Formats: sequence, structure tokens, C-alpha cells
Amino acid sequence: MVITIETLKAANACCPAAIEEFAIEYPEGFSLDNWTRERQIALLLASSFARRYFGWAVAHGVVPIWSMDGAYLRNADLANANLYRANLAHADLAGANLRGAYLCGANLANADLRGADLAGAVGLPAAAPETAAECDRLKAINAELLAALEMAETIVTVPASYKAAWKAGHVGEFLGRCSNIRAAIAKAEGRKP
Repeated sequence: MVITIETLKAANACCPAAIEEFAIEYPEGFSLDNWTRERQIALLLASSFARRYFGWAVAHGVVPIWSMDGAYLRNADLANANLYRANLAHADLAGANLRGAYLCGANLANADLRGADLAGAVGLPAAAPETAAECDRLKAINAELLAALEMAETIVTVPASYKAAWKAGHVGEFLGRCSNIRAAIAKAEGRKP
């Protein structure tokens, strides 16, 4: 199937500027042959026109929508994107530009929004900005904890002649806990310890 100006008009497209922009961007129409999740994501990343009108096209049955559950969209430019009904659950949107995005009906459950620019975004779940801010705050706390652990580990230095005895006692337990905390923080941040 090829989306043409006639397809848009039949779907009640009423913005002459948008129809004209479509004609310029897709003079031969837009083919839905081989329409896949990967092609959908690539289109949203490559075309500001597609980003702005994707949700409209989905809502009016012009374009079928693929789930983007778990999609890697870190640092993606999705400014002003119309992501109506997009399934972005578990998507990596850390650092993404979602400024002015239309997210009504979008599923952002468990999406990573750390550092994402959500200024002016419409239709965010009530907790989304707070969740992103909370993730950033916890990451800063983790960095402080790691610095404190490193300092504590360097302060607790033991002469080589006493090492075996100390490792068996409280110092060994402390250093083991430091190591466990370091590993837990790395796991929470999705990286290797």
C-alpha cells in the first residue's frame, strides 16, 4: 500500500500546509511495503514531518503502529513527536529530546527517562517527570556513595604482615560490604561492577 495525498484527504486531513509538506517530502507517496518496527523507528528518528504527524496517521488508520516496547532510543531526537498510542514500555529514552512531544495514550511504563527533556510534553503520566528527576537524583547519590566507599577503602589500609588476620575480622567484613554495595550500585545502573 502507498500513502498518497488522496489517502490523507480520505482520512480527513484538513491542514493544507501538512498535505503540501507531505507532497514535498514524499512526492511518490509513502510505501507501507515492508513496514516493520525497525522501519517505523527509523522513520521517526529521520523525519521531523513523520514525527509530527505519526500519531495523527495512527489515529486515523493511515499507518499501522508497531510496539516499540524495549526500543533503544537513548539520546534520540523526538522533539514535537506525536506518539499517540505508542507503546514505549521499557524503552531506553535516557537523554532523549521529547520537548513538546504529544504522548497522550502512550505507554511509558518502566521506560528509562533519565535525563530526557520533557519540557512542554503533553499527555505525560503524572509521575513521569518526577520519576525521571528521581532517577537522576538517585544516580547522583550513587556517585557520592561510590566516592565515599573509595575513600573509606583507601583509609582502611592494612600492613601486609597483618592482612590475613584483619581480613578475617571486622575490616575484612567492611571491605566485603563495600564490594557488595559497589556491585549493587553498578547493577542498579545497568553496568558491570
